[in-house]
Amino acid sequence: MADDARSGAGSDGALSPGSGRAAAARPDATSAPSGDTGGPSDRARLTERRYLEILDAIDQGVVETGPTGTFVVVNEAFARMLGYDDTAAFLAEVSTSADLYVHGRDRDLLVSRVATHGPRSAELELRHRDGGTVWVRARVSPARSESGGLLGLRAVVEDITEERVADRRRREADELVEERERRLLAEAVHDEPLQLVVAAILRLDGMEPRLPPELVEPVEHVVSLLEQTVEGLRDLVVALRPPDFTEGLGPVLAVLADGLFRGTETTVQVTGGPHVPLHPDMKVLAYRILREALFNARKHASARRVEVTLDVRPSTLVLSVSDDGVGGAVSAADPGHLGLSTMQARAETLGGTLRIDSPASGGTRVELTIPRRD
Repeated sequence: MADDARSGAGSDGALSPGSGRAAAARPDATSAPSGDTGGPSDRARLTERRYLEILDAIDQGVVETGPTGTFVVVNEAFARMLGYDDTAAFLAEVSTSADLYVHGRDRDLLVSRVATHGPRSAELELRHRDGGTVWVRARVSPARSESGGLLGLRAVVEDITEERVADRRRREADELVEERERRLLAEAVHDEPLQLVVAAILRLDGMEPRLPPELVEPVEHVVSLLEQTVEGLRDLVVALRPPDFTEGLGPVLAVLADGLFRGTETTVQVTGGPHVPLHPDMKVLAYRILREALFNARKHASARRVEVTLDVRPSTLVLSVSDDGVGGAVSAADPGHLGLSTMQARAETLGGTLRIDSPASGGTRVELTIPRRD
């Protein structure tokens, strides 16, 4: 092993670079002879040295931060996980934990939840030294003073990047299978059931002049029901078929929403330009997220008004579906809600974030934010 870490406490226990071993903002951990059992300070140094050696022997990352995010403890595994040669290199380049988060809001939420509810597990996207990202699973607990005040956070961190890549590949394969199944189902509905219903309408229309007076009105009612069925089947075919973005994402969503809410008292408005600057594959994923949000609004919200907004900003795209319905929707993190979990996974594939606000007082807003890469 390398020599013991050197440390220097600044504000909030900030560190000066150590020697490449686990670093701690505690009393100096310079070497003490392994058999030294002298005074209290010697025993403290020996305990500190053994503590750091244990941290370095752990395969998982271990990190502790102060209340403002400065590092109190960082072990070798955590530094290497993020692409640094050792702890010293990590501490020389990274000032606070906030520098590591790809999405700053993740840190704010995590700190708030741990401070309020105690230990939590979270999957987070952190910045790698080479400019890429690393997905980690962190078990985070609060460090508290004797009076209960929050001193900072302690975390044991596991690299799950390969796991996430495998999950993404499985999702991509599932997307291809789903698309194929939707296409086949759309063709099946169009080629047989729809054509048969249309044929039945034509047959009844041809019979009408020869019907007894008392049957004319009932038959006309049946024809009306069949015509509504045709409209419903055509809307289903449109929803199932892969979208054609020639006219832009906005018009495609408008057609979808019109079909979904036809026959209801809900009014739907699509605002924003028709085109958004997204690669075709990414546009399909964004469409599927918004489609699921519209399906959920149709099924659960009992809304009078639904608004789809396509907001193109200088550095991001913000795509949202809002309604004035009953509210109280579950979040993507709640177990057992596959549709919302799939929306969240698709948003991550896009490199974006999905936010669902649905207070019990009413109304739901699903907001997808995607960084622009054009």
